[in-house]
Amino acid sequence: MPVEHFVDEAVFEHLAEEWEALHAMSPTATVFNSLAWCRVWWRHFGASGRLHVLAVRAEEDTLVGLAPMRMAPPHETGFSRPVIRFVGSTDLCDYQDMLFAPGYEWYVVERLLAVWEHVGCQCALDLHAVPHRSPTVHALSALCQQLGYSVVREAEEVCPVVPLPGRWQDYVQSLDAKDRRELRRKMRKAGRAGLVSWYRVTDPAHVAEDLPLFFALHRAGAPEKAAFMDTRREAFFADMVSSLAAHGWVWLAFLLVDGTPAACYLGFDFRGEIQVYNSGLAPTVAPRLSPGWMLLGYLIEHAIALRRHRFNFLRGEEAYKYQFGARPEPIYHLRVVPTAHSSVRHAPAPT
Repeated sequence: MPVEHFVDEAVFEHLAEEWEALHAMSPTATVFNSLAWCRVWWRHFGASGRLHVLAVRAEEDTLVGLAPMRMAPPHETGFSRPVIRFVGSTDLCDYQDMLFAPGYEWYVVERLLAVWEHVGCQCALDLHAVPHRSPTVHALSALCQQLGYSVVREAEEVCPVVPLPGRWQDYVQSLDAKDRRELRRKMRKAGRAGLVSWYRVTDPAHVAEDLPLFFALHRAGAPEKAAFMDTRREAFFADMVSSLAAHGWVWLAFLLVDGTPAACYLGFDFRGEIQVYNSGLAPTVAPRLSPGWMLLGYLIEHAIALRRHRFNFLRGEEAYKYQFGARPEPIYHLRVVPTAHSSVRHAPAPT
C-alpha cells in the first residue's frame, strides 16, 4: 500500500474528488476534516506552517486513509522541536482526526508512523481534539507502545451531547425534575413580555444574508467574544460558512422579541446530529426572557422534529449544557515523542 506525501496546497485540488468520497464513507468524518473546512482553514491561517497531507492507498489504488496535517510554527506550539499537528486549530476546530475507509483504521495509523519515521521523526506528533470514539485514540497509543515510541494520551476537554428521543415530550420527561421545571417555565414566558418568534435558515443565500447579523450579535454577547471575532476570524467564518452551506451542513437560527434580534446560534447539521458551534446575544433585549436559553429549547424541539438523534453542544463544559440533559464525551490530546531506539515495523494489511 503506497503512501503519498503532499506538502503543497495544490493537494486540495489534486485530491478533491477522492477526499470527498473518503469523507463520505469514513466513520470518523466530521465537518472539521472535510475538504471544504481544511481548504478554507489553510487559506486563512496556513501561511506560517507547512502542509503534510498523507494519503494511503489500497492495492487497487483506492484512497483508504487521509491525514490532513501540518508543521506548526514554534511560536504556536512552545515546543523546542518541530511539531506536526492536524490542519486546523483548537480555537476553531472542536474535533480533529484522520479519515479512514472502514477496516483500514489501524493500517492507516501504522503507515502514518512509518512515514513519520522515514521523513525524520525529529518532530513531535501533537494531535488535539481527537474524538473519544475515533480508532485513532486506541490505535495510535497501542502501536506506539509496540513500536517503541513514547506516547501521552490525556483527556483534553469534553463535548456535551444530548441523546434525542423520537418525541419532544419524551425529551422533556427525560430531564431532571429541576431542569424540567426550569425549561417549561422559561418556554412558557414566550409571548408574555413581548412577541417572541424564531427562525432557522439553511439555504446558502439566506445564510450569507443573515451572517452580518450573527457577527453583530456575537460581538455584543461578551467582551471576550468581541476580542475573538477579529477581522481575520470574521473573514474565515464568512468563507467557511459559504463553503459548508453549499454541502447543506450549516444553519443559522435567530430569536426575535418584538421583531428585535435577541439571540442567535450558528451550527452544523451533519450525519443526523445537530451541532451548536457559536452564538451571539443582545444583552439589553428582553434579558428576563433568557432568549439564549429559549432559543436552545426551540432548536432541540426542532432537531427532534427533524428526526436527528443527537444534539451536540461541541467543546466546552458550561453548566447550562447539562441543564438540557447533555452527557460529556471526551476529546483527547495525543502526543508522540520519538525515542532513541524506536523502530516502525510493518503491520499486516487488513482483510
